[in-house]
Amino acid sequence: KGKLETEELLARSGMPWTSFRPTYIYGAGNYNPLEQFFFERIHAGRPVCVPGYGGHLTGLGHVRDLAVAMANVIGRPHCVGKTYNCQDDVAISFDGLVRACAVAAGKPASSVEIVHYNPKDFDFGKKKAFPLRPQHFWTDVELARRDLDWEPKYDTARGLRDAYENEFVHKAREGSLKNDFECDDMILAAAKKQSASTPAPFASRSPVAAAPAAPAAVAAPAASQAGGSYLDMLEGPSAAPAASGRGGSYMDSLGG
Repeated sequence: KGKLETEELLARSGMPWTSFRPTYIYGAGNYNPLEQFFFERIHAGRPVCVPGYGGHLTGLGHVRDLAVAMANVIGRPHCVGKTYNCQDDVAISFDGLVRACAVAAGKPASSVEIVHYNPKDFDFGKKKAFPLRPQHFWTDVELARRDLDWEPKYDTARGLRDAYENEFVHKAREGSLKNDFECDDMILAAAKKQSASTPAPFASRSPVAAAPAAPAAVAAPAASQAGGSYLDMLEGPSAAPAASGRGGSYMDSLGG
């Protein structure tokens, strides 16, 4: 079953256990290279199709930071029976992530075209049109910091550079990239069709039905409560928090 049921089973068993709940893990060598989705499109000079309005905030954690956190459990009996969230210091918007990937790939943040779409308007079958769930998904890591003597070493900029330089570039050279743009082509065809049938004053609108315009790239410090009331306020671009705290100035530069 799920992780929660597994934790409950372990608790009933009486055996020593510690559980980790990472958000989206990325970085060279990770089993699920979600950042490759963005790099493939940037590398091919294609638009990046983003579900919703682009302002959903998500948490990323580098695979090496997760490995260190897990290793630090050893020899710490006070960690037995506890659950730890794991990610880096900030949450980043979907649009901000696209722009950050462009920078990691050596391109201007503004050079990548972002096309927003409503996932409900499409039937992609079993294919995954986007590697992240279109919802706010980030958390606090203070418990891991305190109990594990742990500090994430990779911010978004460094982590994406690692993924691009130490994995993506090698895959591109050896020709092992997926380069599956079938879902993108469906979205772009719908956007083109809508643009052709929309009066000129409205032709620049994205194909998201009844969705607000995408805000500038946003980074926000991790919430003090995992999934708490602060996230509940983030219902639209007007509620997206301004970049502040750790990593804020870098992500501010990715807006616009």
